[in-house]
Amino acid sequence: MLGSNLIHFAPAFPSHLRPLASQLTIVPAFLSPHVHDCLATAAQLKLKRLARGPYLEGHFDAVIKGYKEATVSAWALPNSLSSDPLHDKMDDASFDSSDQSVNRILRHFEANVNAFLASHNTPTVKRWLSPHVLDLRDGNSGIGAHVDHKSAFGDVIAGLCLISPAVMRFRHIEEPAAVFDVLLPPGCMYIQTGSVRHMFTHEIPISPLEHSFNGKVIERKQRISIMVRDGLDPAQASFNTRK
Repeated sequence: MLGSNLIHFAPAFPSHLRPLASQLTIVPAFLSPHVHDCLATAAQLKLKRLARGPYLEGHFDAVIKGYKEATVSAWALPNSLSSDPLHDKMDDASFDSSDQSVNRILRHFEANVNAFLASHNTPTVKRWLSPHVLDLRDGNSGIGAHVDHKSAFGDVIAGLCLISPAVMRFRHIEEPAAVFDVLLPPGCMYIQTGSVRHMFTHEIPISPLEHSFNGKVIERKQRISIMVRDGLDPAQASFNTRK
């Protein structure tokens, strides 16, 4: 499990469930500082245009507090500059906050996620949905415990953490004592698959005191994430909606 020093298990976490946590992977410093700053600037520009106005206090499903969000279809375009995004050279000087640069970065990101999945004998993603940008404000914000909608998304959730660190808490749906926290530093990549995707809720604690890692409070500052998810094929999505 990459990034194992960024994972902290609650004392009562059942030992027989610990292997499930390996289905969460964190890659620190996936983004160089310059690429991180380009993405953060690009995300803030998109939010300024697509999510105008003040931060929202409540989400439609009552999960998120103090946020702005947008789905950016312009960032879902193929990378015309590289036929091999996994080995695309992430040359710092060549990147800025333009859509073209962001597309290159995100295709490289998605290719790395698929390479990781393949190396663990996990099916790779055939169809990525448009990137989702979520901005949590500086203080008095967070995400309540939830599992991403199974009727809309597939088996993989991957994200990039920008601007400030965040604590994400996971809790097993059937065994609530099975809790572990992860510290997501700026510039990291994280991947949820398998049981961590389907059998654990995840949240970013709203309470300032609960936003802590291994006993240390992590100050809540503005944090932006760019998330990609795999899309269900239309037949499966229709079946899940009917269930």
